[in-house]
Amino acid sequence: CRRVSAGAVRELLAGGSVDLDSSNRAGVPRYGLQPRNTPMLLAMLNGHWEVAEQLLHAKANAEVRDKGTGLDALAKAMHNNRVAAATWWLARFPHTDLDRRSGDILGHTPLTCAGLNGSPTVHVLLDARANPHLVQSNTANFVMCACAWEASNPDIVERGLRLRLDANQQSK
Repeated sequence: CRRVSAGAVRELLAGGSVDLDSSNRAGVPRYGLQPRNTPMLLAMLNGHWEVAEQLLHAKANAEVRDKGTGLDALAKAMHNNRVAAATWWLARFPHTDLDRRSGDILGHTPLTCAGLNGSPTVHVLLDARANPHLVQSNTANFVMCACAWEASNPDIVERGLRLRLDANQQSK
């Protein structure tokens, strides 16, 4: 999905021979793609919401998850700080369960994925009513995730503290 236009994707989809739900295979890493992704996951990971819209029109599975991490399309956008894609997704799917967990060992939520990058998408999710008190399996909340990385954003930490998250909480 690098440097690709929605028009180019539309043309490819018009041919009808694209498997929208298959994950990329072992030979694909030479193109810089991570294994276990689908076109939808890659589009959202890279912030190409227009491409994701084209994929949905072609009946791509909006509920697909990365087979390794359990992350879905919204969590992929959150993890990569794709504010426009996340905002589009939430408008397109207003009843999205913002508190669902991934299938990985940490039990990431879209909010903790956003926090991992100190991402402004945290604000998008909180404004959409994600539960700020929900923690990962290791008891980390979005503020802990935000503080754990170089990309930490003081605005995110401040908002978490205004929401009365425990500033002394420890992860397992």
